[in-house]
Amino acid sequence: MEKNGRKRKGYHLFIIICSVFVFGFFVRVVSSEDLKIGVIATATGPGTQWGRAVLHGAEMAAEDVNKKGGLKVKGKSYTIKLISYDDEYTGKGGMSAASRLILEDKVKFIVGPIGTAPWMAAREITEKNKIIALAGSYSRRAIKDAKFAFRVFVTPEEFAPVFCKWLRENYPTLKRVAIPAPNDETGWETQSSDIVGYEKNGFEIVFKEFYERGTKDFFPLLTKMMAQNPDILELDGNSPGDCGLIVKQARQMGFKGLVVKTGGPVTEELVRIAGKENVEGSIVYIPFDPKEPKIDAFLKRYEAKYNARMNSFLPSFYDMTKLLFHAIEEAGTVDDTEKIVKVMESVDFRKWREGLTGPIGWTGKESYGVNHQAIQTIAVAKIVDGQEVVIATLGKM
Repeated sequence: MEKNGRKRKGYHLFIIICSVFVFGFFVRVVSSEDLKIGVIATATGPGTQWGRAVLHGAEMAAEDVNKKGGLKVKGKSYTIKLISYDDEYTGKGGMSAASRLILEDKVKFIVGPIGTAPWMAAREITEKNKIIALAGSYSRRAIKDAKFAFRVFVTPEEFAPVFCKWLRENYPTLKRVAIPAPNDETGWETQSSDIVGYEKNGFEIVFKEFYERGTKDFFPLLTKMMAQNPDILELDGNSPGDCGLIVKQARQMGFKGLVVKTGGPVTEELVRIAGKENVEGSIVYIPFDPKEPKIDAFLKRYEAKYNARMNSFLPSFYDMTKLLFHAIEEAGTVDDTEKIVKVMESVDFRKWREGLTGPIGWTGKESYGVNHQAIQTIAVAKIVDGQEVVIATLGKM
């Protein structure tokens, strides 16, 4: 009897231990939940290089958080799960991606898109559903009176005047500017802002025309441009692929002037399509100095992870995704986007040191009706042997 009793006691103890183990395991499992973050990034079409910046920036920010055990919100840990759709760099694609993320995947946060057409279409549904969106786009309407959308990088409206001032001071003999641009909202807005920046600093705009997206033969347009004998070919507003074709064909026609890209990182595609010899000495805008220790380490991490060269838009999407995660934790909610927006708006950037691109702030009230426009230091680079070499840093716009 005593032996059987010991067996029963041992069996009961075994059951209790197993139950505690199973219950404990169950508690650990349910205490860590997935937090879905939507990503709208161009994977096909002319903006694929920029689309990779959106997706990879979000991926690396999520990787950082998940390695630390996820987001900590009111005693719960949330593992970041990204759900990404291609916007094809079109309005239709942007609307479709946003609809799927919000209506099917039930996300409350979206990183991207970067193009004006996909973003302006997506914005209709994100604002209506109180979805926090970290978008790109150079359109003045992109964040006009937005309640839940933030623009993650500076636009020509912010940087064209100071960039053109620097150009005037450093290339005083160049006066005549040509600005071809795509015939859509991105092209209209960037060309308009650039004209203001150039004319304000004493340049003469001798050529300003639009072309349709998807154009491969730029010779007719460039023939008109060459007749005006420009000193500067300004490429702001053009996608990376278009920039490469325009420069290649312009050089074939004998253009000897300075190639300038005041906005939108394009160097990798520019070099690949136009050829190093055709872009040597070109002046481009970049949102950071790659020689900064923090950036240099990040570049090496990126190249090891993706075996590719990082697009310069990426740090802006990485920084703002990290800021979103910070705001979610500070707000103590994964559902109340109004509360999270208030935290994002009030972040003291002098104290928040998680970003790569240095001090960042919000502006935009005067131009857009809301301080949801990122403001930051930018750099001017010259393309030397196919690489960007920083030659100047321009302070906050």
